[in-house]
Amino acid sequence: MKAKLLNRAQMARLLSASDAQAAQALLLETDYEETLSQNPPSPLGELEHRLKEHTIRCCEKLLRFLRGDAAEFVQLLLQHFDLLNAKIVVRKLHSLQPELMEKDLSSLLFDTGRWGWAEKDTWPALSNFAALSRALRGTFLYDSFQTALEQYKTDEDIFAFESALDRCYLHHLYEKGEALSGMDLRHCGEILKPYRDLHNTIWFLRLKFLRGIESRRILHSLIALPSLRSRTGVRDFDEAPFVEALSASSEKEAYEHLVQALFPKYKSLLDLDPFSLREAELALKRHFLEDCRKRFRTFPFHLGLFVAYYFIKRSEIEDIIAILEGKHLGLSEERIARQLIAEV
Repeated sequence: MKAKLLNRAQMARLLSASDAQAAQALLLETDYEETLSQNPPSPLGELEHRLKEHTIRCCEKLLRFLRGDAAEFVQLLLQHFDLLNAKIVVRKLHSLQPELMEKDLSSLLFDTGRWGWAEKDTWPALSNFAALSRALRGTFLYDSFQTALEQYKTDEDIFAFESALDRCYLHHLYEKGEALSGMDLRHCGEILKPYRDLHNTIWFLRLKFLRGIESRRILHSLIALPSLRSRTGVRDFDEAPFVEALSASSEKEAYEHLVQALFPKYKSLLDLDPFSLREAELALKRHFLEDCRKRFRTFPFHLGLFVAYYFIKRSEIEDIIAILEGKHLGLSEERIARQLIAEV
């Protein structure tokens, strides 16, 4: 798995490529060749979509070697892209503009293959919420979707609708985590706990300071996930730091309060000068990436290794997309490098 990830030298070559086309050519010399070589995408948006689908193909390869609870957990990671498909359809159905209602969704949807909820071609044909509801029947998302849909019919709040689906997915992820045992339980817990705190911190800062969402809705949108068993070291969710951060007068004050409460051992997260929400998000993602990389320096025969690989791969693809977009916009290497999660 580690050999399938881009090393520092390969990322440096991408960063120093003359333009987006040259960077894309370099990707064809890596593990991404399998995803990009057939019908090579030319528009940047299509290329980025194909890169994200590469994560699905990686999960499919992992599933060949896993059985039982471990396989179900990795399958659930893959189904994150089914959740995105469902949200894409919800947004289309929410729109009242005819041109958006008639838009072909194919370029936006993800192909989750045999391990997903539905074939990719199924999603564009869902022309109303009743059809989408039927498509989700039999999935863990169905009950939450029905509840969220009834509320949506009253207030037409698309944000609340999508938040409910996100919470359902992450709650189910943790329930599957609790079903693990032994080394799998321990190491997955050590990944899921910081992932929850990372998600909630970034979500809180975006909702309060970028979108101006009122306090009650912010707290309701947080992932108040239960702890895994005590031996995992994942403590119960504590809402208090977020309640206290609501009174912060600035993004920096709120961020520093949450870091001190949720990541007390990592003082370096506070060393952001100048401070910005983007820099805060990058600092948190870099911290989480390093946590995941530590899994590769532990005893190798546990599910945590596969889960860490999944999150490292997602970070890697986020960085590749940042490089391609930066090259497309003509940004300098230095400026692009500042936007990357991994150090190059």
